[in-house]
Amino acid sequence: MIINPASRILFRNSKNLTLLRSRANGYARSATEESKLFWEKNDKLKRPMSPHLTIYRLPLPANLSIMHRGTGAAMTAVVLGFGFGSFLWSGKFDQVVEFLRDNVHPHVMLTAKVILAFPLCYHAMNGVRHLIWDTGRALDLRTIHKTGYAIVALAFLLSLAIGTM
Repeated sequence: MIINPASRILFRNSKNLTLLRSRANGYARSATEESKLFWEKNDKLKRPMSPHLTIYRLPLPANLSIMHRGTGAAMTAVVLGFGFGSFLWSGKFDQVVEFLRDNVHPHVMLTAKVILAFPLCYHAMNGVRHLIWDTGRALDLRTIHKTGYAIVALAFLLSLAIGTM
């Protein structure tokens, strides 16, 4: 660390250091005091409180980013749930499939398959989109919006195709 000559003299003596610390502490405010001063100043100036997510609409790229993270977390939870559940259940998987075919309406099965397939399709396709971005291509806002809508539409169509199998 480079210390200038004046600082060396100041820090050589422990009394000077103690004095410096006590003076610095005298000027410091706590977070509570700073917050109180901030709100008092805003009230005095009649400033409105900043809008929050209740009235602010996130842009498409932000929503798609949140959805990408959410689908990744959801798939992780499902895989871990099935993994841990397989330790607790001693039956055969064929029995479960047969039970579902016999007792669940086909439209409900199609909907469930699409709901289960969508996170995988969306996350995979959006991951490819991110890989393209990593190469430095398709980074202008117009292309980001176009590819965002395309990814959602294609992921839904692909999950619908998987659901009909």
